[in-house]
Amino acid sequence: MVSELTAAESERPTVRLTSTNYALWEFQFRVFVEGRGLLGILDGTVPQPANTATAQEKAMWNQNDARIRSWLLGSVDPSTCLSLRLFPTANRMWRHLGGLYSTVNAARQFEVQTALARLEQGDMSVTEYFNAAQELWTEEDMLHIALRPHSVG
Repeated sequence: MVSELTAAESERPTVRLTSTNYALWEFQFRVFVEGRGLLGILDGTVPQPANTATAQEKAMWNQNDARIRSWLLGSVDPSTCLSLRLFPTANRMWRHLGGLYSTVNAARQFEVQTALARLEQGDMSVTEYFNAAQELWTEEDMLHIALRPHSVG
């Protein structure tokens, strides 16, 4: 029988970050971490404990931060992992990835808008045409949300 901790630790985010899916990855990763009660560490609203904190508080925060860093490292390309070693906390890694891929998102948003403008039914059925448009609209919405700054606190 697998213990609760072992079962929880074996769970990993399912979407792997690529150069074109930051919006989807960011959304999925954020929900994954929030579902484990650790979003505050990821987004920086629960900062690293001050020197006046107890050893137990520091240890718990460090353990949770390391857990998130492990999930981050496991959900990005190996070449991206190397660049993340420079960042000592999950929040710093998160912000780095956001800054790195927001430029990619702006370019991808332009590509999606261009694809929407050029989309024609052609030989597609009405359903196929609608589904193709719906997929592009959904990606455009996700990119728009990802490009909008998140408010903290």
